[in-house]
This record gives sequence, structure tokens and C-alpha cells, in this order.
Amino acid sequence: MREKFVNGFMTKLYGEIPEEYLETIRDKLSLYVNDFDITQRETGVVKYTGYLPDFYKTYIVSRKIEGLSQNTLENYNLCLNDFFFSVNKKVEDITANDIRVYLYTTQENRGISNRTLDGRRAAIHAFFEWATGEGYVDKNPCRPIKNIKYERVQKKPLTDMELERIRQACETVREKALVEFLYSTGARVTEVCGVKKADIDFYKGEVVVLGKGNKHRTTYLNARCKLLLKQYFAIRDDESEYLFVSERKPHKVLKKEAIERIVRIIGERSELDRPLTPHLFRHTLATLMLQRGTPITEVQKILGHVNINTTMIYAKVSDEDVKVSHMKYAI
Repeated sequence: MREKFVNGFMTKLYGEIPEEYLETIRDKLSLYVNDFDITQRETGVVKYTGYLPDFYKTYIVSRKIEGLSQNTLENYNLCLNDFFFSVNKKVEDITANDIRVYLYTTQENRGISNRTLDGRRAAIHAFFEWATGEGYVDKNPCRPIKNIKYERVQKKPLTDMELERIRQACETVREKALVEFLYSTGARVTEVCGVKKADIDFYKGEVVVLGKGNKHRTTYLNARCKLLLKQYFAIRDDESEYLFVSERKPHKVLKKEAIERIVRIIGERSELDRPLTPHLFRHTLATLMLQRGTPITEVQKILGHVNINTTMIYAKVSDEDVKVSHMKYAI
């Protein structure tokens, strides 16, 4: 019952607060409710209470085996819990109209963007597509529902000046090493969490990261990054095998939320005109490499993109780029 209470509570928060805080809230709440006996109050209204399908855990395990990242699995789990809890019908009785009503009311009541709403549609579609293929349901009720259109906002990469301001805003060797590692490797924040000291090859200037789909790939360290990592290793007095750890004992590995918090604080110190995130370093590396003539297939390999269309997002040129090229060549 405690787990059911926590899941129900988390579904109510999904879409209401930033997703990076959800895991922390779940962990704290799970610990807190252990001190209480929880029972569900009976009401006069009889409802279908087993809102999650019997095979739901099989689906989650199956997607994990397929290589979905932990972050993606958690988002799918929260979305699907919210969907089944809201619809409150047996899975075989759910119709396309039930899904439309859920998507409409969710956006109306919570004010979420079309992009977030389409993410929910995609999660529901993926679940029913899997359930149909496995023979749990006869058809996918989400198939008639088309993708929800939304405008893709192209983020601005960091400028050379902004990068220098960020570097100067770092106060510790760990902060300097973390910033340079994010920029030099273009690694996802979840990939950085899993890097161990043994994954670093200073001689070759390489690091092996475990990316999406549980696939290893090699990315690279620039000279500044190698220097700062060596300085960071030199001052560490712990025996942790991980690359980035907490400064206080027992020196646990830095998790996604901790890295995001450190980076955000550095961004505030550097007085950027927008929030600083780990992904912005990845975005900046990809954009600059393409602008400086790196073949897009090589950028794809460094970033670990399965589909080159994802890499193409960074290849879009700005109006200012076009203007500069015109002034350079149209003479």
C-alpha cells in the first residue's frame, strides 16, 4: 500500500514541477512513509482499483532489457502511471477517445506544453504497441492519434566569451574539471555519472562512456580537460573508482541532480542571460564542430546519436551565420 500511495502521489506531481526534482521527491517520500501504516479509505463509489495492467512490470523490464536509459524509463513510468490512474479502466477497454480525453484534460488542467503532451502521447503509444505485439491486447488504441505538433526552439550555443566567463566562475578544481569534461566530451549528464577513473586514457586523450542502449563509445579530451582532470585526481583523498564524487565523506558518485545543481550555480555566478545546464555544453560542442567543418557523421559518432537526423538539429544555421557568409563571399 505504501508503494501504491507513493506512485499515486507522484502521478499527481508529474507535469506540475520540473522533472529533475521528481526522483529526489520520490526517494524522500518513500523513506518518510515507511514510518506509517497506510490504508485506503473506502468510499461509496465503486471504481476499478487495479489501474495498472497485470503485465505492466513485464513491460518496464522489457524496455529496460532493450536498453532504454534509466531517465527515460522513469519518465515513461510516471506518465503511464498517471494515464492509467486517470483513465481508470481495464487496459483492454481503453479506446482512442479515452486517450484523447486524457491528453486534452491533462493539458487544460496542468497547462503543459505541446511538446510535453506529445511526449505523453508517445509513451502511451509505445506501451500499447508493445502490448499488441506481445498479444496482451488486440489493437493499439493510440494509433489513430497523430503526433502533436509543436515548435522546436533552437537553443543558442555558448559563445567563446560565455565559455570563458563560465571557466572564471568556477571556484574549485572539481568545478573546473567538470565544466571542461562536459564541454570537451559532449557527454550526456547521465553518461558522466557512470564514468570511472579507469575509463580515462590520458595518453590517447580518450574516455569511454556508456551511452543510450547500453552502448559504449569513445569520446575525447582536449588539453585543458586532461590538465584539469590530473589536478583534480591529485587533490582527491578518496578511494572511489568514479570520476566525479562528492567532496565530503563517504565521497559518493555525483548523480544527475547533483551535477545539474553544480552547473546551474556556476551559471548563476557567471551571470549568463539563460540557465546553464550540462546539455548546453553538449549543444555547444556539436554546434561549434559543425560550424568549423567537422563532417556531420563524425559529430554523430562523438555524440552517440543513433539517427543522424538528431545530429542535424545542430547543423541549422542562424541568420547571423548567413549574413557573415554573405559578407565574406559576395564581394
